Amino acid sequence: MFKKSKPLAITLLGSMTFCLPVAAIGLMGGCNDVRPTYVGRADPYSPRQIQFTSEELQNDTAISGAPILSRDPSGYLHVTVPIRSAIDKDLHIDYQTQFFDTQGQQIETTEWHTVVLPANTPQQVSDTCTSPAAANFQMTFRYAK
Repeated sequence: MFKKSKPLAITLLGSMTFCLPVAAIGLMGGCNDVRPTYVGRADPYSPRQIQFTSEELQNDTAISGAPILSRDPSGYLHVTVPIRSAIDKDLHIDYQTQFFDTQGQQIETTEWHTVVLPANTPQQVSDTCTSPAAANFQMTFRYAK
């Protein structure tokens, strides 16, 4: 009249025996999934020779003409940038220059230089590359730290 059932422990063990191979197959399938790398997006802005670390500093200064490039007898590239404080107060700024060869490879980075730009007074900042291979530059300005 009553149907004899299997003990509970045997039933669980039997279903686990079936579940383990199914779970292992699912995990193995997941191990073969190789995620793609994240690729950098193209920068729509080409690098400029004169750069500022903030819009505020860009607005507080004025570049008075094109940078002046020259070479000394050793072939070292000298860069001079005419700049002034465009506001009614002195500005304490730092600048650093990166130099590049004809292929665009960076060959030298100068230390940060600190200067004071007197209010509304034309000034010049300069840097020199110690390699005759320099063909181009980027000068970065920031508020002095």
